[in-house]
Amino acid sequence: MELTDARVAELERIAFQFAARVRTCDPEDNRRWLVELLPDPHDWFRLNFVLAAAVPEDRPWSEMTRWTHQTKEERESAVPLAFAIDPASGRVMKGCGTPAAARRHKERGEDLDPACRDAIRAENRLKKRRYRAKATAQLVTR
Repeated sequence: MELTDARVAELERIAFQFAARVRTCDPEDNRRWLVELLPDPHDWFRLNFVLAAAVPEDRPWSEMTRWTHQTKEERESAVPLAFAIDPASGRVMKGCGTPAAARRHKERGEDLDPACRDAIRAENRLKKRRYRAKATAQLVTR
C-alpha cells in the first residue's frame, strides 16, 4: 500500500487524537477505538513513526510523562493538553501547552495556565536564540 499525503494526514489526525485519549481514556477503550479506525495492523506500525516524529527531543522524558505519576484527582483537575474544536469554523485548535493556545487565552483575556505559560517562555527563548545567532552571524561576516 502506497502512503499518500492524504493517508499521512489521516495518520497525523489519528495520532493527535490518540495522544489526547491516552491521558483520559481507559486502555481497553483506546484499543477498541484504534482498531476501529485502523483495522490494518500495518497502519499501527506507520502510526508509531508519526507519533515518534511528534516527540520533542529537547524535553526530558520525565517531563513529558509527568502526567502518568499524577493521582486520579490531579489528572481530572488538570487542564487538558489535547485539542479543541472551534465551534464557528469546525477547525481543530491547538491545545493547552502550545504557543497558539497561550495566544488564544490572551486574546480572550483569560489567565494563562502553567502549560501555556511554559510554552510562551520556550517560544521566547527560541526567538532570542535565533536573534542572537543571526546577530552573531552578521558580526562574523563583516
